[in-house]
Amino acid sequence: MRSLPTLETARLLLRPPIAEDFEAWAAFCADEEVARYLGGALDRAGAWRNMCAMTGAWTVRGYSVFSVIEKASGRWIGRVGPWYPEGWPGTEVAYSLGRNAWGKGYAYEAAAAAVEWAFEKLGWREVIHCIVPENEKSRRVAARLGARIQVVEVPPGPPVLQTLVAEVYGPDGERRIPARTRVWAAGVQASPLAAILAAATGAGTDRAGRVAVLPDCSLPGHPEVFAIGDMVRLNDLPGVAQPAIQQGTYVGKLIRARLTGKTDTPPFAYRDKGSMATIGHLSAVADSYGMKFTGVIGYTMWGFVHVLYLIGWANRIGAMFNWARALTFTKNRPYRTITAEHARYELTHDAIYDTYQGGLWRTSWA
Repeated sequence: MRSLPTLETARLLLRPPIAEDFEAWAAFCADEEVARYLGGALDRAGAWRNMCAMTGAWTVRGYSVFSVIEKASGRWIGRVGPWYPEGWPGTEVAYSLGRNAWGKGYAYEAAAAAVEWAFEKLGWREVIHCIVPENEKSRRVAARLGARIQVVEVPPGPPVLQTLVAEVYGPDGERRIPARTRVWAAGVQASPLAAILAAATGAGTDRAGRVAVLPDCSLPGHPEVFAIGDMVRLNDLPGVAQPAIQQGTYVGKLIRARLTGKTDTPPFAYRDKGSMATIGHLSAVADSYGMKFTGVIGYTMWGFVHVLYLIGWANRIGAMFNWARALTFTKNRPYRTITAEHARYELTHDAIYDTYQGGLWRTSWA
């Protein structure tokens, strides 16, 4: 059995994790402030899987993260070291410390020792650091280590989460435009009912499976059958709530008019009231009637409009209570944003990747 290395700095000892580290490791993983940029807090079972995955890599790879021990106190204060699981975007030296070790320069001290060991003992020619772009403290550590921001990626997952690129290339493939904004999109697929209606009536469908309807929202050859919402293709309208609400109102009036003998009802006309989206805690964007709003104002508008269009006061009060509890008191991230990490966890429950997301910094051997 190969001997496992131990690294030593002026104030720290870096050694492979051992069973006695688990209590401190679990407390570290459960601390929401610590886990804010690591994909979210983990319970004891999740912390156990996380620790076993990283510890097991010592056997599989011959290297992995070290437990970081403060010499003066003997306390476990975090984990730092080389990390390169299957499918990872590159050879990483990761560093994460508990909050009782913040502000002391320990992250740089430990990471510098781990980077030097990776270059000299593992023969790595390049080191990356996966950092959430908003994590300014880790970015400063990476910059101090000599890294430079290059690209933003996440490890392989479902196709929609494959890669988040932070650089845009021109048509010739040569011109590169650095970008800090990452966008990922999955699109939607229409209800299977749309394909059934299309096959029965001879109507066409688009690549999202939406059935084409006539200007009065009826199916071709069947004026008595109507389809609305995100299962239909009409005037290239998006599959969001407002077109569905307005189409429902229109069809209701159309049916009532026909029952009274009226046949001169005009075709459906969409009234664009704008778009809104929540982007974070007490932060949203709104674009309505040519006016744009962000931050708390945008968030207030977003909440008001969403509650306004709910059916019944019971639903409205219930929604407001849930939002107040989740967003104001617990600041629960999954209630307000979609992130690559949360989406991947829901889709795969892959504990190995639950602790990573974000920006890729690179340090090359000089």
